Amino acid sequence: MTEEQAKQLAEPFTFDEIEWRVLRVSKNKPVAQVAAYVDSRAIQNRLDKVLGRENWQNRFVTVAGKDNEGTSHICELSIFYPERGEWITKSDGASSTDIEPVKGGLSNAFKRAASMWNIGRYLYGLKNIWAQIDEYKAIAEEEYPELERKYNAFLKKLNGEKQPKKAGLPKGNPETKKVPEQTIPTGRFSGQEAAKPLPKGGCLITAMRVVKGARSSQTLVTLQNAKGKSLCGYIQGEPALQTGQILLNPKIVTKNNPAVGEYHIIESYDLAA
Repeated sequence: MTEEQAKQLAEPFTFDEIEWRVLRVSKNKPVAQVAAYVDSRAIQNRLDKVLGRENWQNRFVTVAGKDNEGTSHICELSIFYPERGEWITKSDGASSTDIEPVKGGLSNAFKRAASMWNIGRYLYGLKNIWAQIDEYKAIAEEEYPELERKYNAFLKKLNGEKQPKKAGLPKGNPETKKVPEQTIPTGRFSGQEAAKPLPKGGCLITAMRVVKGARSSQTLVTLQNAKGKSLCGYIQGEPALQTGQILLNPKIVTKNNPAVGEYHIIESYDLAA
């Protein structure tokens, strides 16, 4: 492995490659401290891309205990150094998990072994992150735009960049995400004149992004109406839509969350032919 490859392995991951888990729940409020970690498949893809599939390998050793907590899974992650003609191995371990004990334990051991190679190790610096939780004590779906904002701010600080200040934008409002700079939503619709005419009741899809939650996915869609005004709203799941399509008469419901402020749900719509 070269120095350049080592640098590439240590590069931060995108928000879509990051998952979140609850660390501890507040006794007084429906909030919890959460931690970010890298998805196992994202680590595998990183290793394949940087090193090549034939130049890394892993091996697991399980030490049985009386229960899940006492059972340990050790992952040995090896990388081939062609200039030395040998494999170098680094390892770490984890206990079995409560849900899918063996699979969870192996996955956590693999992630920790990857951290020994500086893959995702930077995430240990992302601390004191709190989020709203639902009745199942899982991270609430509407919290993910705010988690993305915090994650991206952390990366900017990590890279020594100064965060740009945008006056008048409510902190954590999902409406401000993935919207063209010239169109900053402040109400149900806000923006400039449309570049092309739209049918009556029609809205143009100008941007889309899937937001993965703890139990399901939502799609954050930016719509532009005939007057050029824009709005961001969530559609449940991952609908078969794409930018440039036109939605007719979308039913939009405005909701409010103490943690992220006002946001919109697109409950129904018709797709223009």
